[in-house]
Amino acid sequence: MANPLIQCKSVRFAVPGTVILDDINVSVEKGELVFIAGKSGCGKSTLMRFMAGLNYPTGGDVLMRGVSLRRALNHELLANHAQNGYVFQDNALISNLTIFDNIALPLRYNERGTEDEIRRQVEGLLERFELLEDRTNRPAALSLGEAKMAALARAVVTKPSLLFMDEPIASLDRVRVEMVKAIVRELRGGGTPFGII
Repeated sequence: MANPLIQCKSVRFAVPGTVILDDINVSVEKGELVFIAGKSGCGKSTLMRFMAGLNYPTGGDVLMRGVSLRRALNHELLANHAQNGYVFQDNALISNLTIFDNIALPLRYNERGTEDEIRRQVEGLLERFELLEDRTNRPAALSLGEAKMAALARAVVTKPSLLFMDEPIASLDRVRVEMVKAIVRELRGGGTPFGII
């Protein structure tokens, strides 16, 4: 593989008395769609968090865009994370922010546009994800499916070059599952690779 976006090199993770991951070697290139499958509790989410640079393994290393996440300087980590999108298993929406502000957060944090540009971009996603009526609600007012869609909207608002999704269609009805599939196909067509559990 030439210039993979992510490389796991002999990744290992153990807790006292238990080895959860051992000698994991995998590479992800631009445009690849990668699924991590396995039984509950086998380390799928843990591996994805290592690949996303959100946690560190107890052994081995992960390289993202050629940068060792274990040895990276703070500015290198921030630059890498700014190019990624994340949908967490529990959605990780910020409870005291409106849905609009949750989705706008990555744009504001990374200073990507004026407030007018951010408003237009976020409202476009709210409409596409059928959340426009919920724009002023807080996460507690959403159904599980709506919260998952809001988390996905927040993950893709920056047009990431890597998208990590942990159980992206859990709690979704058939219509929303099809919406997620369409968005994945569209982003993948643009070369965005994914980590999906």
